Amino acid sequence: MTPEEFTALLDTYGADLTRWPHAHRQGAQRLLQVSERARDAFAEAQMLDAVLKSPEPGLSSARRQRLTDAILDNLPDEPATRRTVREPEARPVRGESGFGAAIVRPLTPLWVVCLGFGMIVGVILTLGHAPAPAPQSAEGGWVENMAFYGGL
Repeated sequence: MTPEEFTALLDTYGADLTRWPHAHRQGAQRLLQVSERARDAFAEAQMLDAVLKSPEPGLSSARRQRLTDAILDNLPDEPATRRTVREPEARPVRGESGFGAAIVRPLTPLWVVCLGFGMIVGVILTLGHAPAPAPQSAEGGWVENMAFYGGL
């Protein structure tokens, strides 16, 4: 085993050789016996493992109070307006099969063109047709006029 391989395995598995793959343990132990560089790297890894295993230090009540006071002292006098970011609503996942995938999606541009053409034709027909004048008779009252224009 080379020192580079040893360092890579040390970075991957840590200083506890029982966590290393069985095939590499003997080579690592032999390298530790002969290489000063490997022993230094192993000692550093042991210190790092010890730090990672140690429990988090607790805060005394005086230090906790100082920390709270420091945070509160650094808060602005006026609260800032917060902008909330809304999460996008979860949309149901649609399958890639069925009528929508086979017909609607590939033909979407055609559907849009047809819809636009239909709207244009409808507007042209509506504008080109003048309404008939209301009957102007003496007998005709407001009821007949409203019925003619569609109000009743």
